[in-house]
Amino acid sequence: MEEKDCFSIRYDGFRSRKVIDFYLNYCKTVFQGYKGKVHYWLAFNEINSVLNHLLLSGGIWTPNEKLTLEDKLQAVHHELVASAATTRLAHEMDQENKIGCMIASVPYYPATPNPDDMIKVMLKEQCGYLFTDVQVRGYYPSYIKRWIRENSGAYEYQTVS
Repeated sequence: MEEKDCFSIRYDGFRSRKVIDFYLNYCKTVFQGYKGKVHYWLAFNEINSVLNHLLLSGGIWTPNEKLTLEDKLQAVHHELVASAATTRLAHEMDQENKIGCMIASVPYYPATPNPDDMIKVMLKEQCGYLFTDVQVRGYYPSYIKRWIRENSGAYEYQTVS
């Protein structure tokens, strides 16, 4: 069994906070191996794809139809915490390291010119911007906090300590 499959089956990928530590251990190994040779890094490639590709992007073994919105939000949060912790680790290990972020570009178009359809598109786009907003600014923007309050129940915020 491949290691990634083990983390998917045993821990259900980034649904488990434990996977953050495994990921950081992997990053530490890679940073050590390439120290002084590579200075430009991405902690996650297309980090926002976890919402659409649970297994491929988040290692989440549980089928989509069995997951709640809270399950998905928690996995997203764990990936964002892992990204922040990776950035800190990279800078601690080599001050010349630079960590970028990247999201998958997903164009959205309104079904009609109706303002309600335009607002739906705007909300979809904001969901995608969440990932860069958090990685660049270091905190959740107010629009996503409001959306979470309005659309989900309990949500466990965890920070990088």
